[in-house]
Amino acid sequence: MMNTKTWLGAVAAVVVVGGGAVAVTAVNGSQSKDKSIVVYSNSFSNGRGEWIQQQAAKAGFKIKEVQLGSGDLVNRVVAEKNKPVADVIYGSNQFGFDELANQKLLKPYTASWAKEVPTSQITGKGYYYPTDQEKIVLVAKPNVAKSALPTSWQALTTPAFAGQYTVPGKGTLGSGTNLIVIAQILSPYRDDHGDLGVSEAGWTALANYFKNGVQLKPNELFAQPVNDDRAKIGYTFSSDLANIPNTFKWQPQVITPTDGVPVATEQIGLVNKSGNTKTAEAFANWFGSAKVQAAWAKKFHINTLNQQAQTSVPAFQKQLAQQVKIHNIDVNWYNKYIDQWVEKINLNDLK
Repeated sequence: MMNTKTWLGAVAAVVVVGGGAVAVTAVNGSQSKDKSIVVYSNSFSNGRGEWIQQQAAKAGFKIKEVQLGSGDLVNRVVAEKNKPVADVIYGSNQFGFDELANQKLLKPYTASWAKEVPTSQITGKGYYYPTDQEKIVLVAKPNVAKSALPTSWQALTTPAFAGQYTVPGKGTLGSGTNLIVIAQILSPYRDDHGDLGVSEAGWTALANYFKNGVQLKPNELFAQPVNDDRAKIGYTFSSDLANIPNTFKWQPQVITPTDGVPVATEQIGLVNKSGNTKTAEAFANWFGSAKVQAAWAKKFHINTLNQQAQTSVPAFQKQLAQQVKIHNIDVNWYNKYIDQWVEKINLNDLK
């Protein structure tokens, strides 16, 4: 969630180790003598990496975890295409996985739990499968009057909310969440004949959005500027809504924009590399299974897509699904232009 979705606005690569506890099913020892794999993810922060590593160890896996922002993760896998390091990628969204599949950097497989998720969510054509979904939502403190809040994302591109909301900042565009927010702002202005697929009016709106916004700092929690009263309105991924009260001691007020909320549908896939990949596939089957997803959803407030684990999805996630409407961003349009958007924004909008 997310992401692109780390709890941090952007993070550097880091190896994680650690704890947690839940009963899991062990891996068949005949699948591979060496059960050591490298897993790249944007979803190891805030204790998640430690939990996955310990539970995976109980199931017979030895994993090395590398944490990256969703955009950075994709770029790293592309950079390593001639000598892949990762065995499994988890957590990057539908945009990142589509790009990796198009570059033939993923190995096709059949997830043992594929029939347990809605078929409408499976878009990877056998190269990757969805595990959970993060909605990117606008939030404010509970004491802010509804009349003082924007009714849409596009309202933030107008002078009415100048200085009141957060925007992606310099050094944070490796985060999938931040990239999706940018695409959300640009979406109404899609123009296949325009500059980088966007009309002139769209670039003007985005320039105003950044000019009048409060930039997130690298490694800053998404809700930090709102907590510090540097901004009235922030954004975050949906599972983070449960972290905000624990960290900042206030309950986030979720805004319901008329133009909908974008989503990061987190996926899991295998890196296309030579050698034995049975352990990587076994790990993907283990992680996406109903038992593990149920424990994962309960522990970290995750909106898992596994239908057999729905009783563990937090109530607030289910309520959120009823509260907001989804705005689907076109994957092909996003992937065609995102790198150029980032370059343009870094040059013109982030000082």
